[in-house]
Amino acid sequence: MTHGWKALLVAIFVTCTAHEDPIQYSAALIRYLADQSPGTFDCWIFQLSTDSEQHETMDELLQTNELADIPKRLIATRDPRISIERQPKLLLIFGDCHIAALRELFALVFEPDFKESMKIIVFHQCAEKEIGRILSVFVSAKLFNVILVRMSYLEIHYTNRYRYELVAWTDPVDFEDLFVDQTTNLAGHPLRISFDSVSMETIFSTSKEMFNGRTLEWILRTFEHINGTWEFHKRICREDDREERCCRRKRLFDAKTTFDFVLEPFTYDHVDSQFISSTVPDQLLVAAPRGRQLTVYELFIVPFDMYLWILLILMGISCCFLMWCFPNLFQNDLILLPLCGFERQALNHVSQLEKFIIFPLIVVTFILSSVYESKIIAYMTSYPNVANPRSLEDLLQAGIVIVTDDANLYGGKSDPQFDRVFKYNPSYGSEMFDPSNTHFAYCGRSQEIKFFVDHPKSHDPQTKLSRLIILDQFAIGLVVPFYFIGRRNPLRDRFRQCEIAFQEAGLMDLWSVKFLHRTFGMKYVVRLSDAAGSTGNHLGMDKLGPVCILWIVGCGLTALSSGASP
Repeated sequence: MTHGWKALLVAIFVTCTAHEDPIQYSAALIRYLADQSPGTFDCWIFQLSTDSEQHETMDELLQTNELADIPKRLIATRDPRISIERQPKLLLIFGDCHIAALRELFALVFEPDFKESMKIIVFHQCAEKEIGRILSVFVSAKLFNVILVRMSYLEIHYTNRYRYELVAWTDPVDFEDLFVDQTTNLAGHPLRISFDSVSMETIFSTSKEMFNGRTLEWILRTFEHINGTWEFHKRICREDDREERCCRRKRLFDAKTTFDFVLEPFTYDHVDSQFISSTVPDQLLVAAPRGRQLTVYELFIVPFDMYLWILLILMGISCCFLMWCFPNLFQNDLILLPLCGFERQALNHVSQLEKFIIFPLIVVTFILSSVYESKIIAYMTSYPNVANPRSLEDLLQAGIVIVTDDANLYGGKSDPQFDRVFKYNPSYGSEMFDPSNTHFAYCGRSQEIKFFVDHPKSHDPQTKLSRLIILDQFAIGLVVPFYFIGRRNPLRDRFRQCEIAFQEAGLMDLWSVKFLHRTFGMKYVVRLSDAAGSTGNHLGMDKLGPVCILWIVGCGLTALSSGASP
């Protein structure tokens, strides 16, 4: 019995000392991280130390059973330009604290395009005063998922970026307490936001009663959720700035620091680690002037197609030509009889040739006049408009152009048809919005175009409709907005998670509606939406003025001809 207790105490002692041993503790930690990580867990290893004891430590760690089935890659330290085909989940560094080793360490962690979420374990034998120098290398490289493990005895260090504190443990720590998410609490850390112009989605107000644009609401609510503060900085490019210099002006806070978020969206056809893509794709829509009302002269022409009018004119000319060339063959007028019923001679007393010509004319005239009268009556009930543009061909036929300040709008300049519609104007901006100009259309993201359509300037008091209409058969396509957040921004995942949560909860649409209500008023938005199904105004006497004039002139001519006749 006594021997059994002794064996149990020895087992407990060995277990405790094994957990306190830096190598065994590190191996168990790596195994824990591999089990908690989804997908392939790639582990990269940098050996910066020339100390033989460090080499033995690395060999001993890599030969443990916990790391047997973990993919490992040993990286050469001479060339910092490392090609990354698949991002590693964990980086193990065996390093020294002298200046040359720290410079090499900085090149190895700064030059490659490692993700900010990558975890790093540094094994060292440095003095206490040299630990800060190692951590400063990773701070400069913007890598903060870093812990330092002393190999002579178990001691763990890591730094908290936003609280500006150094945390140290001399006892074994629970694995879940390591690599904590530092973005859960920014402790009031100020985040810098850059903007160059104000749009519907990025407009902001210093008043708490005003509603911001939905993109800005997304960013500010994310900062509030993680206990952060923000600063706005306006960056306007000069007229003589080149594109590259203009981009630097918008993205750099100073010579070495970038902004945490740039509100101006970009479109890219490749992935850039300095940008974050929106999780919500958007549409690029086109809003063009609505079809105008027909004039009263067009009203009496539109019932028939142009080819039918040409045919009727040719028939009238032919009848006049026949009556002029052969006056003795026809007793009745070939035009007035079918059209008005005026006859000089009964049809049963005329020649067979005249009957053969007049009877078809009477039938055709009766059918066409019935159709014409019914259409005119229908137009008196609902005044007709020119057909609304719906496609790119409609814009080309109407001579409508889309003015843009982007020289290569979403790749459209590669299409010659697009080149006829899109016109480049570098000085163009949203302040030049003029819906009364029937020669200009507008292109942009869905929320911006809907804002233009519902704008008070677009409201037509006569038709009770918007002057603009969104083309339902011409959309440039889907667009994924990209926003600049700088290299290795630890808030990348926070931005994406919050955007998804806000979109699924309906807050993005709610912020858009609140902005419209705050801008235009609740009643105006409701009134505009109710009028969307209106069929237009009715045909009034004011539009029949030319008809009345023609009737008066006709009566006058009849009176004159009657008075002049004996």
